[in-house]
Amino acid sequence: AIRAAKALSTALPGDLTGKELISDEYYNLNGQRMSIPFTQFEKGSYIRRVQYSDGSVKAWKEMK
Repeated sequence: AIRAAKALSTALPGDLTGKELISDEYYNLNGQRMSIPFTQFEKGSYIRRVQYSDGSVKAWKEMK
């Protein structure tokens, strides 16, 4: 299930206890960062990368 960025607290995997979201970025499969909102992406696969205040980074594939 794809959730909009407004629902970050429910859309991100893993334990977020005590972590603040620093960045939330999407990349296409060519490694290019997407500069438009997720709602405007064409159908396909994208990589979502998030970074937290403790320095940890998580990345996963999302389908639109």
